[in-house]
Amino acid sequence: MARRARLRLIGIGALLLAVLVGGAVLLISAASSQDASGATSGDRKSSTPEPGPSASSRGKMTPAKAKPMRVLKPKSQKDGFSVGFPRSGPGATSAAVYYLEESPFLDDVRTRQQLKAITSRKSPASIDKEISEVRKLREKVGLPPSGGVPGGLTFTTTVEAVKATPLRSRSLVQVWLNYDRFATKPDGAPAAKPLKDETVDVLLKWEGGDWKITDEPRYRKLRTFPAAYASDSPIAWQSGWWQVRHEA
Repeated sequence: MARRARLRLIGIGALLLAVLVGGAVLLISAASSQDASGATSGDRKSSTPEPGPSASSRGKMTPAKAKPMRVLKPKSQKDGFSVGFPRSGPGATSAAVYYLEESPFLDDVRTRQQLKAITSRKSPASIDKEISEVRKLREKVGLPPSGGVPGGLTFTTTVEAVKATPLRSRSLVQVWLNYDRFATKPDGAPAAKPLKDETVDVLLKWEGGDWKITDEPRYRKLRTFPAAYASDSPIAWQSGWWQVRHEA
């Protein structure tokens, strides 16, 4: 039976990582995971098929053919994390990209610091839930329940594509992100089996002059589910997926 883990944006959806612990590489995997709405990845697949481009759609626009969306730089930092994004669609999307790429994977202390900086005051309980899941994951790979990443091991997350949808108003935005995550060993060599082509979504609301992650049930029920992302898929383009490019 597939195990379920409630790892939202800062946690992760389905996990498949090579993690270096005590000189050994451990594979962490969850065949079925739970996202911010409580729906499992299996539920998403059943409610939203993952179509590929049909013969009749060949030659049409795809995410790979379109000009990438430019990710805006933050205006400031809070506890070492990026904050201060414009009150606009690109601003919300850029915030989501930075929040995921700066996720302190496996470090519960830094994760709490980040969540306090970017979580809505209406969703305080979600912070403790996320920290609990990070600690459970640490224990599964043989680490103490609380602490940092083993010395010399680093994780890098790269967002490849996004889909942003305003919900109700432009002050509430759902952002889907397609991303890869890599682990690097202390000697600088990449760990085996990186996490590739994963997709997760986040709800952001404009609050206190910045975009904050919200986990409020009244907003979760408004979420939408796009077609699966593929760089060469016309259907993915029609569904609203854009590749991203970080501002130099």
